[in-house]
Amino acid sequence: MTRRWLGGVFGNTVGSDTSVANTTGVFSMEQQYYMKQEGGWQAPLGTQLNPATNVAALVADGKTANGYYWIKGSGSVANAREFYCILDPSFALGAGWMVAANHDAGKPPNSAHQARLTSWSAYVGYDNASGNGNVNSDPTAAVMIPDRSYSCDMTDISINKFAHVVYASASLGTWNVSNLLNPQGYYGGTWTNAQTIPNSAAWTLEFDNYGVTFNSYARRVWYNSGATNYNVQGIGCWNDSGGPSPTINGSGATVTNYPVFCGVWTWTSSSGTATMSFTDSGSNGFDDFQDGSGMSDLWGVENQGANAFRGNPSCLLVG
Repeated sequence: MTRRWLGGVFGNTVGSDTSVANTTGVFSMEQQYYMKQEGGWQAPLGTQLNPATNVAALVADGKTANGYYWIKGSGSVANAREFYCILDPSFALGAGWMVAANHDAGKPPNSAHQARLTSWSAYVGYDNASGNGNVNSDPTAAVMIPDRSYSCDMTDISINKFAHVVYASASLGTWNVSNLLNPQGYYGGTWTNAQTIPNSAAWTLEFDNYGVTFNSYARRVWYNSGATNYNVQGIGCWNDSGGPSPTINGSGATVTNYPVFCGVWTWTSSSGTATMSFTDSGSNGFDDFQDGSGMSDLWGVENQGANAFRGNPSCLLVG
């Protein structure tokens, strides 16, 4: 029988008996909590026992390894969810991002899970194992991979920046430098004050800062409306032109036939035009939203040309 002790900062100790000859001892959850309160052992930040409030907290803690981390937002530990987080400062857009949604570009958006940035519980989910059905529950690390479309629950998680990133291939079981970590193009913006994703089916958020070049990476998506324009003004989950506000200012943008997430280059309080999304009716991957909302094929990627990387998988990053 081996007996071990772990002391608190005030001199209190908790003993644990075990017949296994290891160097760590075995402590119950109650004992671990007691020792944490005493200033002793604490689970690493970003684990299920000690989830971070957001990805910025992981960066502030000095973490630099990309991977799956637990994030709780402003809620309780019990409300923590897993996210794939990019913490490596060598990432093209800089450190401090998490993947909030992914579209694998392998199917039309209405054939399985429709990926989007959301806090609306009915829209949280992922593709099933065969990729042609929707599972309405929090995605786990096992399904948060490039070849699955998914949407994480963003409830109460504060963010200051956003990027919609197109990457090379979804035919991979892990995020790595061959796909997400080597982005082909992106559009996005930042907010001066922290934002949370509205808890509603349809919503919009206008950027405070447009045309942002993250980490000097010159692969922004542009819209040519007389002159090359990188200033995407806002993002959102939009209704079709016949639905309640906010709407896409176009025709035929029904939820069943088109994606429901869009970035817009022209903004009003109730509608948006010149749109980009995960896909459109003519392809399975990254493309302008079309449907008469104003952009058509007048888009491209900075230093890469018109309609570059059309049809590829893409994901939504927030941080």
